[in-house]
Amino acid sequence: MSRLIVIGGGISGLAIAYRCRQLAPETEILLLEKSSRPGGTVWTERRDGFQVEVGPNGFLDNNPATKELCGELGLASQLISASAAAGRNRYLFLEGKLRLLPSGLGAFLRSDLLSWKGKLQFLAEPFRGRRRESGDESVADFAHRRAGAEVAEVFADALVTGIHAGDPSLLSMRAAFPRVANLEEQYGSVLKGFVRSARQRRAEAQARGEPYQRGSRLWSLRPGLRLLIESLQDHLRTPPL
Repeated sequence: MSRLIVIGGGISGLAIAYRCRQLAPETEILLLEKSSRPGGTVWTERRDGFQVEVGPNGFLDNNPATKELCGELGLASQLISASAAAGRNRYLFLEGKLRLLPSGLGAFLRSDLLSWKGKLQFLAEPFRGRRRESGDESVADFAHRRAGAEVAEVFADALVTGIHAGDPSLLSMRAAFPRVANLEEQYGSVLKGFVRSARQRRAEAQARGEPYQRGSRLWSLRPGLRLLIESLQDHLRTPPL
């Protein structure tokens, strides 16, 4: 009998072990995890009567893999998407204060999330050239290069924490946000790319006679993302892992 060793019991390690169990049921799978529980940064706790995600707060449906995995695990009835109001009203806790994320150019200019220097550096993004070097770079380096230090420190850090619960200086841009990296390559600018690709998707939706949906939707599970971790763990224990 062949043996497969998966190092790390975070969401990636659990998902790999789960899929390998499906594809090679006769293979002995050994999952190694140094902490007392699986899941890595993905976990949900109850604090003062509130449900709190200690890591990522959900997943986007621009890649259907996670949502499909929830369906395979029998969790479809527990899926819940962020409301339209939640999508419009998002906040950052910065320097001891909750600050509303701007939803348009006017709100961005009035926002106190960035200094005027930071705002001007962000607005200058379309005029910056493409990266000449080949290969990957970190999320922090990408944000700093395209939009300046303040955007990297404020927005990139919050985005990576909310989705990946990782360190933007260590996380690969192409692995974490391949679509954004491709926008720079294709259009020469992330902001230009977002505008032009949105126009293209709107035109394609109209041609199909379908309503246009802006961006991706954020999803979670009613009991929290902890349920996804526990469900993967349960499936791997049957038979015992």
